[in-house]
Amino acid sequence: MTSQPQIVGSSPIRKEGRDKVLGRAQYVDDITLPGMWFGATVRSTIPRGRITSIAFDPTIPWNEYTIVSAADIPGENCIVHLTKDHPCLAVTHVNHAEEPILLLAHPNRSVLPAAVAAVHITYEELPAIYSIEDSEKKTRSFGGKASKPTPSRPTSCRRTRSRSPTRSGRPPTTSSKASTAPEPRSSSTSRTTESSPSTTQRRESR
Repeated sequence: MTSQPQIVGSSPIRKEGRDKVLGRAQYVDDITLPGMWFGATVRSTIPRGRITSIAFDPTIPWNEYTIVSAADIPGENCIVHLTKDHPCLAVTHVNHAEEPILLLAHPNRSVLPAAVAAVHITYEELPAIYSIEDSEKKTRSFGGKASKPTPSRPTSCRRTRSRSPTRSGRPPTTSSKASTAPEPRSSSTSRTTESSPSTTQRRESR
């Protein structure tokens, strides 16, 4: 009868350990493919509030970028953990610091930090909720109005209207205030993949 190898109490060598120690391990950030685009996320700078305007600095050639907002997500704009309360991209409100609002993509990785910094978002700040007790109060302010929590889906996770996206890289209009970015020309590039559509205008969630 063949004896089984001792597992409990042993210290097996990690299969990838040698490559990591010697610097040979390949991470996602190390991989490049022909025609590959790089992405960056525009995130909220406050813990909670209503988005009042999004402006795009005209010094950036936005027609070279792919810009994705919540309106470009097919189906429900939701990441489901325990319930449908976590939007992929913020629509009208943000509910935590660093919440994703827009996605940018460009074939040159080095230009993305400046582009993210050139997206200027203004907010109507709302009281932040920092404790479980506050979040469980029967009446609390959400979206600028007093309401009672219900099991229904939040507006930020509702199904968005589906329209045929363009690839112009034109910044979306996301508020009643017009974007300050100039009208971009259609991009002539053909390297954008089908999974990275751009958006030309704001479409309100149903």
